[in-house]
Parts: sequence; C-alpha cells; structure tokens
Amino acid sequence: MKIFGEQHPLDKRTEDISEHILVSQIINILIVVMAFVSVYNDFRLGKQFGAYFNYFIIMLSALGIIPYILKKLQAQNEFFPRFLTSDLIVLLFLFPVVAFSVYGTGGHSGAKILFLIPVIIAATAYGKTVGLTSAFFAILILFSYDVSHLEKAAISKMFQLDLIYSGVMATLAWLMGGFTDIERRTREHLLWLANTDALTGLASYRRFQEKLREELAQAKKMSSSLALVMLDLDYFKFYNDNYGHQKGNEVLAKVGEILQEAVPEPFFPARYGGEEFVVLLPGVTRKFAREKAREIETAITSFPFAGVEIQPLGKMTVSVGIGCYPEDGATPEELLRAADDDLYQAKYGCRREDLRLHTLEQLRAASLFGKGVLESFKYFLTAVNVKDRYTFGHSERVMAYAVAVADRLHLPEDEVNQLRYGAYLHDVGKIEVEPEILNKKGSLTDEEWAVMRRHPVRGGELVRSLVFLPGIISAIRHHHENYDGTGYPDGLRGEEIPLLARILRVVDSYDAMTTARPYKEAKTPAEACFELRQLAGKIYDPVVVEIFTGMILEQERRQAAAGVS
Repeated sequence: MKIFGEQHPLDKRTEDISEHILVSQIINILIVVMAFVSVYNDFRLGKQFGAYFNYFIIMLSALGIIPYILKKLQAQNEFFPRFLTSDLIVLLFLFPVVAFSVYGTGGHSGAKILFLIPVIIAATAYGKTVGLTSAFFAILILFSYDVSHLEKAAISKMFQLDLIYSGVMATLAWLMGGFTDIERRTREHLLWLANTDALTGLASYRRFQEKLREELAQAKKMSSSLALVMLDLDYFKFYNDNYGHQKGNEVLAKVGEILQEAVPEPFFPARYGGEEFVVLLPGVTRKFAREKAREIETAITSFPFAGVEIQPLGKMTVSVGIGCYPEDGATPEELLRAADDDLYQAKYGCRREDLRLHTLEQLRAASLFGKGVLESFKYFLTAVNVKDRYTFGHSERVMAYAVAVADRLHLPEDEVNQLRYGAYLHDVGKIEVEPEILNKKGSLTDEEWAVMRRHPVRGGELVRSLVFLPGIISAIRHHHENYDGTGYPDGLRGEEIPLLARILRVVDSYDAMTTARPYKEAKTPAEACFELRQLAGKIYDPVVVEIFTGMILEQERRQAAAGVS
C-alpha cells in the first residue's frame, strides 16, 4: 500500500512491529535449541549417536528459523513450502523440544522456564486466546511431569515452584496476547478509516485510486476489459443552499447505501469527492456499463429524498459518464479523463472541446474584474439561483454557448471576454424579482410581467455600479430585445441591438427551450433549432441563428454517429 509513491504509515507501523516480534521469536527459538543441545550433549546411547542427534536437531531448528527470516525479507521462494512459514508448525516443533529438555534435565527449574518461549510466540502470533491455550498446555505438561516423577516428600515444594511458573506463563500469555489483539484491531480500524468514506460507507478516494490501478493491471494481464462509471448529483449545491449541509449529507449517505445495494462484488463503488461517485466494473462491456449506470440512476431518481420537490426536475437527478479500457485509454488518468468528459457531456449536453464551459475561476483569470467585484457578482447570482430554482445552472450554459458562437464569428479577444461576463451575469437583475413571480407556473399578470421586464435594466445598473464596461452593460440591458423591434426594454431593432446582446438573445432562448419546467417539457435540440430558424429575422438575428443552430445540429450528428445516448 502506497500514498503518492511512498509507503503507507499503516504498512510502516506493521513492518516495525512485525520486525520486533520476528527477531524476538528467532532469539527464543535459538535459546530453546541451544538448551536442548546442551542437555543432550552426552546422550546416553553414546557420544557418536548423540552428535548425530544434535546435528539432526540443529537441522530441524534451521528449517524452523529460515522461513521466519524469509518472511522478514518478504522472499517468495517456491522451494520452501508455505506451511513451513506457519507459526503453528514452529509451535508444534517447540513444545516437544522443551518437553524433552525438561525430561533430559530431570525436571530442572531452568528447563521448565523454557515453556515461556512457545507461550510467548503463540501469544504474539495469534493473540490472547491462543496464547492462553498454549499456556494451559504448558502448565498441563508441567504438572503431568511433576505428578509422575516427584517423590511425595518433594511434591509440595515442586508444586509451589511450578505454580509460580504457571502464573507467570498465564500472565504473559494474557498480557502479550492482549497487546497483539489490540494491535490487530487498531490496524484494522485505522485501515478502515483510511479506506472508507465515513459519511457514505463507500470506499474512499485514496482506496479507489489503489483499486483502479489494481484492476487496470489485472485487466491488462488477463487481456480483459474494465469500465469506470462516474456519477455526479445534479444541482446538489442548490439543495445544500436551501436545506443546509446536514440534509445534504443525509442525501450523500443514502446514495452510498443505494450504490452498495446496486453494485455487488466484484464491482467496486467508491466516493470520488463531494457529490461525485465512481464505480469500477471489471470484465464488462460499455453496453453493460451503461445499463448498470441507468439502473443506478433510476434507483437514485426514484428515491423520495426529503424536500426533493424543489429540485429543477422535482427529483434528485444524476449525470453519468463512462470510460472503458482499452478503447478509452490504458492508464488510470486516461480512464478518469474519458469518464469525466462523458459526464460533462451528459450534464451540459455538449462536448468539453466544443463549448469550453468556463468556471468563475476562469472568469477571474480574464482579469476584467478584481476579486472583490467577482465575489459580489457570485453572491448576486447565488441569490438569484436560490430564488429561481428552475434556471439553476442556466448562466453557466448560456456563457458556454455564447463564447462558442463568438469564436465562430472570430470576434476580438476583448469582445469575447466581455460577452463571457455579460452571459454569466445576464440574469443578475432578477435578484429584485420576487420568487413567486420567478417560479409561477401559470401566466404572469400585467403587473407581474412589468416587474419581470425590468430585470435587464436592473442588471445593467448593478454591473455599472461595480465596474464600467460598456460592452458588458449593453449586452445585459438588451439581451431581451427582438430583431424586429418588439422586444424590451428599449425596443431596438436589427443592428441597433449590440451584437453581444443579439448573441445572448439566441443562446438564452435556446437554453430556455431545452430546459424542462413544471409547466412545459423540454424541447429536443433539433426542435429548439427548428423554432429558432422559424423566428430568425423576427425575434433573432438570422446570422447568429444560422451559426448557432449549425453548431448544435453538427454536434448532434456527431453524437448520433458515435452512438452516444
């Protein structure tokens, strides 16, 4: 296990503790062997046979010690069978050796104390239960020997000494075995904390990165496939703004439960960060991955989250992106990028390279405004989005569309930047419109309509109060002017309307047409483009309509050819 190419602290901790235990066990084994050889140095069957016997014991001891050394060095030598590395085999070797030592010394107290060694090894290797069990067997051997070999007159004295040994062995078994159990539980808990997202119960981002590399390596080795599904809850910030992070956390926790139920092993769900989740699907096709993604999406959208009726579509929705090995890439970074791009397309209805959605940070990079000014606008737009829940995200999409049109018109960079800001801020004047008017399902009254028609003027005034940039101000003020002069607030017509405002008029209307509302269904991109073309020259600038609809329809053709659903 590694973090950023370095050894994980948990592995370092385990390695250090294992090293101390391993060295102490090897020393203990050597003590037992040396004691046994010294006891039987003058074996009764003759010195020559005794020498052979000693060599035999030394060889057996080596076979018990060498696997421990190999284990410490983490050697994977197939010449040594796996069972030789087992602590159980060592214990089965040590108990009779110690018993023979006790027998060979005639029950000498120095030999009996050697029983502490297998007890310590059992406790440090397996924990308190096995340690106490080993102590019980050692005590049983001690007293069995005492009963069978001691004179009646000596029983009392010998038993008293053996009782002390027994108490020491039981205490050490309990103490050292307890430490082993505590260390094991502590490691397991720390490992759980490192690998698990506490809020959702899913695997953490760090564990996901490890698993992605493991599964990708396995897929390459087996020449199989691997799918990566990325999921992002839509409008989650809007939900948090309305109900607070506590309720938002409850949603995330429930999504974690849904994923755990919908994604059985060997599939692997994890929390990627924030409101984003990922699922690894080893050995599956893209088609299967999309089916599984739809299954997860259905489970999330159909769940009755508290207060979900305020969401733009009246439910918690999710956008999904998929990246597959080998067709989308051969590295973790390539798969993540492919899934992220696919998710972006699903969320915004456009490809990243085509519409280049710019975030607030990218706006700041254009350096037209100072940080304080941008933060003020961000506050205003957040307030508008909270009021007008059915157009949440609208400003970002309009900005993306507008910049794409400006690129195709080859506008100067300074005008593109002004359009970018104008599009992002075009609805800022709605901050003074009541939520009841913004979210009204039926037709507006004359009075309500009069209030609504003032928002372009108020938007221009708000921008002028913070910074004077005529291109941005005029784009905001006139983005509801119609090409035939029937729009508002000033009734401009044709090329009297600033070009930036004419661009905004088209892309703003398109996004409104393709966004679902409680009182109307969303149009398809093709349907919206048809309506824009029908009204070109009346409501919209014909040149802008032709460029924009051509761009959208070409994108639709490419997606259809690629089989993107």
